[in-house]
Amino acid sequence: MRQNKKIAITGGIGSGKSAVSQILASKGYFVLDCDQITKQLYQKQRTTEQIATNFGNQFVVDGKVDTKKLGAYIFADKSRVEKLNAIMHPLIFDELDRQINESGQKIVFVQIPLLFETGMQNQFDDVWLVVADEQTRISRVVVRDNLDVEQIKNRIKNQMDDEKKSKFVHTIIKNNGTLAELECAVDECIKRLSV
Repeated sequence: MRQNKKIAITGGIGSGKSAVSQILASKGYFVLDCDQITKQLYQKQRTTEQIATNFGNQFVVDGKVDTKKLGAYIFADKSRVEKLNAIMHPLIFDELDRQINESGQKIVFVQIPLLFETGMQNQFDDVWLVVADEQTRISRVVVRDNLDVEQIKNRIKNQMDDEKKSKFVHTIIKNNGTLAELECAVDECIKRLSV
């Protein structure tokens, strides 16, 4: 079997990981999204049972995890975040490995928000860190997810800061500008890929 080149796309909430992934997909690259994998897992019985057992039945509605309600509860306490991660990360990474192996692609991009927090950075050949200033991130998430500023700040607080992450990466994509500027930055990163 041919070895895939695996590139992680990471960054804090609202940094623009999804925009980078969409740009790559529009250029024909194979992109996996750990958030999408997580959403799929939250609809599976095995996952809902674990959430109900560990956090309570109030977070499972009609056989699916109520992610908004669970998120508000989880991100208010770091120990809850760690408990949820211990449940979800093995499931996510098993599914991720399966999809990468089945892809048949030479280069696989994986959008993974909590790459460093999970210690998975060594599973990738390269890491692209997407960064944006905090106010820009908050503004994006307010519009995108309809969360209040305090909830967003709690989520930011529970993620490793960009300065620490930047010490472990070779590629940093700054995303404080327009979508066209971001696309130019992504194009530059693509040019540096050696396959």
